[in-house]
Amino acid sequence: MITGTIINAAAIITGGLIGVIINKGIPVRVSNIIFQALGLFSVFLGVSLAFKTQNNYLIIALALIIGGVTGELLQLERGTEKLSNRLRDKLKNANPKFTEGLVISSMLFSIGSMAIIGPLNEALDNDMTLVLTKSMMDGVTAIALAAAYGRGVLFSAVPVFIIQAGIGLGAKWLEPFLSDNLINELTAVGGVLIVGIGITVMEIKKIKVINLLPAMLFIIPLYLISCALENNQSTSASELPTKGMVVSAHPVASKIGYEILKNGGNAFDAAVGVQFALAVVYPRAGNIAGGGFAVFRESDGNCGTLDFREKAPNMANRDMYLDDSSNVIEGLSSFGHLSVGVPGTVDGMCRLHNKLGHLSFNEVIQPAINIARNGFILTEKEAKKLNAYQLAFIQANSEKIPFIRNSPWMEGDSIFLPKLAETLIAIRDRGREGFYDGKVSNSIIGQIEKGKGIITKKDLADYKSVWREPITGMYKGYKVITMSPPSSGGIALMQLLRGTCNYDIEGMGHNTSESIHVMTELERRVYADRATHLGDPEFVSVPIKMLLDSNYIASRNSSISLQNATSSDSIREGYVERIESMETTHFSIVDKNNNAIAITTTLNGNFGSKVFVKNGGFFLNNEMDDFSAKPNVPNQYGLVGAEANAIEPGKRMLSSMTPTIIEKDNRLFMVVGTPGGATIITSVYQSIINVIDHKMSIQEAINAKKVHHQWQPNLITYEENGLDSVAIKKLTKMGHTLKSTSSIGRVDAILVDENNKFHGAADPRGDDVAVGF
Repeated sequence: MITGTIINAAAIITGGLIGVIINKGIPVRVSNIIFQALGLFSVFLGVSLAFKTQNNYLIIALALIIGGVTGELLQLERGTEKLSNRLRDKLKNANPKFTEGLVISSMLFSIGSMAIIGPLNEALDNDMTLVLTKSMMDGVTAIALAAAYGRGVLFSAVPVFIIQAGIGLGAKWLEPFLSDNLINELTAVGGVLIVGIGITVMEIKKIKVINLLPAMLFIIPLYLISCALENNQSTSASELPTKGMVVSAHPVASKIGYEILKNGGNAFDAAVGVQFALAVVYPRAGNIAGGGFAVFRESDGNCGTLDFREKAPNMANRDMYLDDSSNVIEGLSSFGHLSVGVPGTVDGMCRLHNKLGHLSFNEVIQPAINIARNGFILTEKEAKKLNAYQLAFIQANSEKIPFIRNSPWMEGDSIFLPKLAETLIAIRDRGREGFYDGKVSNSIIGQIEKGKGIITKKDLADYKSVWREPITGMYKGYKVITMSPPSSGGIALMQLLRGTCNYDIEGMGHNTSESIHVMTELERRVYADRATHLGDPEFVSVPIKMLLDSNYIASRNSSISLQNATSSDSIREGYVERIESMETTHFSIVDKNNNAIAITTTLNGNFGSKVFVKNGGFFLNNEMDDFSAKPNVPNQYGLVGAEANAIEPGKRMLSSMTPTIIEKDNRLFMVVGTPGGATIITSVYQSIINVIDHKMSIQEAINAKKVHHQWQPNLITYEENGLDSVAIKKLTKMGHTLKSTSSIGRVDAILVDENNKFHGAADPRGDDVAVGF
């Protein structure tokens, strides 16, 4: 656990001994120039470290002042000099600058991010790379220092060992508190102290650096207090964010997006950072081996979408999940190696960053690498999910994976994913090729072949995400910009909104029997159209113009009665046998220039196929389950399955994902989306009309109880306590069948008001968090 630290201390002693030998033959004038060189180097090093701060200059100043006063009262400098002088006096022929050498070398070797992260990496990941690199650097520096200051440098190995061993031994306790930004602030304070050393060495002025050392302790509470105040300000009604807002399914991912924005990145940089962070901390839906859709709006109003949906492998065929009697083999398309589609996430994120990003790719992906390497803490909800899928993990994997353990996972447990860190490093260094070619792709194919899957290296190499034109339309003076096929979400959303224009939904009230009846009747018809007409536009002709035509929508809805429910059996369009998984994730981001992006991404089911690429550190998707496994065969309702979504090699499967951006008077108004499978469309729809028609705040709109109807089954699903007994009785009398459920959707949204203030809304149904500044 501390082997690297022992090597580090030994390197300092060895370098120091060499320097002491050299010291004996150095003339005074040469020694003086060495002092000056070391002084200049210390100033240079200190300044470079000081600028590690994330613009928190005030708290660094406060830490130095409070630390300096504390050190002066405790007389730390005087005490240290006395102790060092005693040690010097016991050594014969010690250099007069013994004490100075001990203090300077101890400071130089103990301050900086390498002195913190190196021992952490060794303890948590058994990775000594950083601490061994530091050992080499310290050994060389010790030679120069000892040549000038003598044997005092050798003794600096003791404080270095104590500090780094303490960090290593306490790694599991310290790691959750040592965020990258806190380490940067510690490094910055240390840098200022090293500048003080340089000034002292050059005899410009003696700085009592040791008296200032307590600043290294005081920076920690001061930084944490400043973060708490920032977060409080970001949600205060009187001081709403104007420079950036990130809303995602996990607090760590939201914080990473926020830090990217704060460090000068734009919304698209932050989106890439959040996506990779979710792949680490939210493994049941966040991913690098899944896919999704992005809808974006640049600050100049230019809009577009990116389709990075998974594809069917080239060896796929339409009957691959049927037995000899043409019946669907249960579970074959949703579990295990044969359920995996060709992943698109990494290609999508690389293309998004290449086209729209501002920061370097290294800057946006490195935070996710750090979390994978240093570990993350489980929330209560995620611990429960891991416990629920232990048997599935064991059944899908022949080897033990990091998410399997004998005792139950608990809130507060830490998970470390060093192999995922290696994969992310490969992506960082090689871009998309780091995933689709080389070691990572070999690991994917090796795992696929173990389970007799059908994805090949050519499938991976050939994958390309696609820029597509968005679906756009007006709703009561608002411009809606949403996703085009192969997502069904955009067309379905616009059909619902345009149908709603023909009814006084506002006058009917929120979640009354009248408004729910109208919404579910519209949904009944929209989902029937979805089943019949929608699929991958590269394989089927999707009649977008017809489906969004006002006359068609009016004709389609003309059979709606305000008194009675329509029988779903009478709406004889196609039927989708597969039930789309609920386990997706969504995030919304806006930056200071009003660049905006909505991304919905998925592995499909919880933890996808449950197949884990052990050498890569990630789960594979089970996206093949979103195809219609048995088209053209009548089901129990006498309806025909969706030919448009039949399995074909290289085809993208249909999706309900509905990332959406809304404008008002040509300015950004809302960014919204949600996970939830088939309920995605209706959750986004209700969130929009809750704001526009029911005049709710964005948080109220998301918190509000939701209802859902998807044509088949012929059922209104509503959230527990979402409908009162009067509404339930009226709807039942109209002919509706109702069933309650614990939760529908997890909407994450941002509303931009007329003063350009950002209202972030995170869904309380999950661990979702909105962070802005």
